[in-house]
Amino acid sequence: MPLKLRRADLQYPNVGWPPDEGHLVVMHGENVVGSLSRVNGGPANNQWMWSITGLYVPPGVMNMHGVEDGKEAAKAAFGSTLRTWLVHVGADDLTDEVLAQHGFGRNCRSRPKKT
Repeated sequence: MPLKLRRADLQYPNVGWPPDEGHLVVMHGENVVGSLSRVNGGPANNQWMWSITGLYVPPGVMNMHGVEDGKEAAKAAFGSTLRTWLVHVGADDLTDEVLAQHGFGRNCRSRPKKT
């Protein structure tokens, strides 16, 4: 299943974020596995931050976030790090089974379950 980008305001409508093509979540099916965000201000102004947030790695094993000069570079860094993580956990591809075993479980779900 390929990864897809989705605007964060559409993914989390109850948060109240304004529509912004520079604030994205990385989706694997219905699971949020990371984010990409354009930096607005400061020394990193107009750079892009990326972070893998829905997959577990013990502290000190590998860097799961970074800053790049553009959106495409951030997407590439995210993908490269994801491939390194897959090697680390001994998986060939990100699947629902790999997420169930090495993800943060219900915390990486895209939407809260309706009660």
